[in-house]
Amino acid sequence: GFGAWLLLNIDTPYAKATPFDWIGATTLAIGVTSLVLDMANGPSIGWSDPAIWGLSLASIAVLGIHIRWELKVPHPLFDLRLLRRRAVATCLGSRVVLLMAFAPAGFLVPFYVQGVMGLSARDLGFILIPGVAAYTVVAALAGRLSDRWTPRPFLIAGPLFSVAGLLSLAWLGANTPLVVLVGALMIHNVSLALLTSPSLNGLLAALPPELHSVGVGFINTTGTVTSMVSVTLITAVVTGVMTHSGTEASINAITDDPSAVAVFLNGWLIACLLQAGFALIAGVIGYMYPKQYRTT
Repeated sequence: GFGAWLLLNIDTPYAKATPFDWIGATTLAIGVTSLVLDMANGPSIGWSDPAIWGLSLASIAVLGIHIRWELKVPHPLFDLRLLRRRAVATCLGSRVVLLMAFAPAGFLVPFYVQGVMGLSARDLGFILIPGVAAYTVVAALAGRLSDRWTPRPFLIAGPLFSVAGLLSLAWLGANTPLVVLVGALMIHNVSLALLTSPSLNGLLAALPPELHSVGVGFINTTGTVTSMVSVTLITAVVTGVMTHSGTEASINAITDDPSAVAVFLNGWLIACLLQAGFALIAGVIGYMYPKQYRTT
């Protein structure tokens, strides 16, 4: 995200007249790093451990300082005041919250395919191909259609597809047919494809041309941070369920111990339902996009 911001602004008049916000970049990096370390180590160390509490308080404090700084400085890293524009807030919000639902699924699928179904890494690759193909086709169509119409239908449809895909994934079992898994992953991939281009189109349409590069940097950075946080959160949920039951959280443990499969699937169910909740919130945010606002 930071790299995209720099590359897109390096030769523009806006960049030459705007100093880089090093304080904003530093506080954001420290705050997000503290948050990720906190969620990643909480299940193994224990949420009551003083170190975990310290990381939690540090992340809240530093991110609070970051937001306060960004609202005061003349040339912020990302101007949070842009979120006062409804089209900007809904496009960015729906995209960020949907990533909370989307990113962890890809992280957990290898554990299910290799640990529960007993398939190889090569088999996993073939299982993922239809979803990638569906994403490629739908993303291109969604971008074209959102230019012609408005992003709003796509900001609603994308999260709804995600809910459908996640609910299909939630109740997978050890003997679920492979075609059900492939179909659920395709539906889930289509959800992000429906939202990615329209949300970017809607965001840029709400900004003046000189702020387009800032908008792209904003959406890329928030997407990267959200993906990191969401994967860490879902990992903490699943590993927490497994360690609470006395089961090692690894693919080998799931493969070698049949009782570990049931424990993992319980964590998988909770994780999928939690992600479906995020997807529903993304749909509500997308619904609030201005009805008559067009990108062209």
